[in-house]
Amino acid sequence: MAKDLPQEVRKSFGALFLDAQAAAQQIIQSGLDTTDSIARAMGTSVAMRRHAWLRSSGFSSDVQSTLMDLPFDGEKLFGDKADSALERFKDCRATAKSLGLQAPSATLYRPFRRFQGFARGSAFRRSQSYAQQPANPPYRAFRGRGRGRARGPAQQLSSSSSSSGGQQQKQA
Repeated sequence: MAKDLPQEVRKSFGALFLDAQAAAQQIIQSGLDTTDSIARAMGTSVAMRRHAWLRSSGFSSDVQSTLMDLPFDGEKLFGDKADSALERFKDCRATAKSLGLQAPSATLYRPFRRFQGFARGSAFRRSQSYAQQPANPPYRAFRGRGRGRARGPAQQLSSSSSSSGGQQQKQA
């Protein structure tokens, strides 16, 4: 069809065709963007409905946050199966609590402890000359794991051999 048109009209027809093609691509892209936005809105509405349902369930906040992280699909999201599963879970927790089998709370666990400062650190040493410092400075156990007076197997062997060697010299 474009072959039959004169050269002047053919150029304007080509420009019109390119404009129509660009418009069609824009329509397709806007349809994809609309579909993506609708999918996100539906996902958000399901998450909000689930959150509201869990808030009204009467579960503790840690159970609610755990259940919010669990993947639910289809009929288990808000249906009778979800209600029965959550009731069984609630009954199991109540039974475990009544038997004294409750797991320790996550709030009691502190994986990181802030720096507590040195026990009589360098300020103590700077305030006295070397000759005035006591021979055995006062002992204060450090807080935290891996510190203190605990001895490993190598240190125990060396301390026991030195004490037994001293006894042999006294006997001789």
